Amino acid sequence: MADFNQFWQIDRSIFLHSLEPSDTFFPSALKEDLERLLLLTKQPQTVAFLIGMKGTGKSTYLKWLNLQFPVEHYDTLLTTMISPEPRSGWLARRLSEFFGTRGQPSHTDHLLRDVVTRLDELVEEKRKLIVFVDAAHMADTAASWQELSSLMSLQALAEPCVSFVLCGEPRLLQLFIESESLATHISFALETRPISEAETSAYLRHRLDLAQLQAEIQTDALRAIFDESRGVIARINTIAENCLIECSVRESRVITKEIVLAANRYIAGKAPHISTLNTSAAGLAMPLTALYRPATVASASTTATLPTPEKNLEPPKSAVPIENQDKDIPGIRLSSLFKSDGSRKR
Repeated sequence: MADFNQFWQIDRSIFLHSLEPSDTFFPSALKEDLERLLLLTKQPQTVAFLIGMKGTGKSTYLKWLNLQFPVEHYDTLLTTMISPEPRSGWLARRLSEFFGTRGQPSHTDHLLRDVVTRLDELVEEKRKLIVFVDAAHMADTAASWQELSSLMSLQALAEPCVSFVLCGEPRLLQLFIESESLATHISFALETRPISEAETSAYLRHRLDLAQLQAEIQTDALRAIFDESRGVIARINTIAENCLIECSVRESRVITKEIVLAANRYIAGKAPHISTLNTSAAGLAMPLTALYRPATVASASTTATLPTPEKNLEPPKSAVPIENQDKDIPGIRLSSLFKSDGSRKR
């Protein structure tokens, strides 16, 4: 039995590691749709959705989108949900941490007031903020999106400068559609889907070429990978990695249908013992940290870990949609819509 890394002359897994955004694989037509989403998101006061079933590459595409905004004109916050958030407060806390404000963490309305003060500063600097939220379906009630609704309402009365891209499972979009207070904020929705057999072939070759790996995949083996994975990219990654392991065991550089079926037995739990390989979307999932690209052009991107928001926060009294949003009022600052106690001016 050959050593896996030595046999393939590699120093890490081929399919179970995250690609650089510049190496992202785009299925047919999806790149064009993502370009549409990108164009819309560059307009302030928009809420775009990137939804899809688990393992279809949403997080990878979100990371790619995050890097399409030049730091000369945009600040971006890329963050992810790690636990259910049924109440409001989590978004204000993350934005406050992003801006480094000093509001009382237990008072969401104070945090939101501080956030909009910083947004006013962005307007003066002629900059915009794009907020990317991965696993956004974890905020699973209309109340948990109250700050987003409030910020969108505020921007209807003052010069807008912030947009959102929410990434998650289809139930996220359904939540917004079914909520009267949230439905009006939907600007664009794009769904990622399992890829076709031809796209599966192109994807496998793309990953092998990036790794400069000399491996042949026979036609019936490719069909078997597609059948077993059903075109779900995360599943393709797991099967393909196990195929490479099976090849190293057999000391063969040709992936046959027999190898695919043998490798898949361990994934499906049909073998005498279950493989310990990670069968999650490890190759596509973003890390459980918020990635902040700072405004300074010369500085490199930094990674900042955001604290898990406190649960059971009461919905902020200030987070009530403002009526009469049908026209912009020039010259109004977002922070001027708050009284000193954190309530909005009418």
